[in-house]
Amino acid sequence: MSFEDDFDIEAEIFGDIQKVQRVAALTVLNEVIKNTPFKTGEAKGGWQVAVGEPTRKERSKLRRASGALAEGTRIIKKGTASVELQDLFITNLKPYIVRLENGWSDQNSHFVAAAVQKAGLGEVKLG
Repeated sequence: MSFEDDFDIEAEIFGDIQKVQRVAALTVLNEVIKNTPFKTGEAKGGWQVAVGEPTRKERSKLRRASGALAEGTRIIKKGTASVELQDLFITNLKPYIVRLENGWSDQNSHFVAAAVQKAGLGEVKLG
């Protein structure tokens, strides 16, 4: 096996890792937006994606779930196309999102944990 062969294998493995990251992140984003309980739609539209570190700024109350999904998908695709593997963060800074996750609404609970499990990522830590 030559140096070039080693380099090709390494590039192929990195590409596979990026694909796994992209699919997992898109799965989580789709699932949390789809399954977030709603009354006004504010919480559904509050989902955000950031690369490198979590966002600290809450989104506008006027953004719809479709806007959150479109923007998040664009960021995930861009973030997983980099030459370096980057951390992706999917957050919702609505002050009541943890209460929704824990059953505050009769519509749904544990939707974040279910999204993480569906993506095959294991456990979820809230807070």
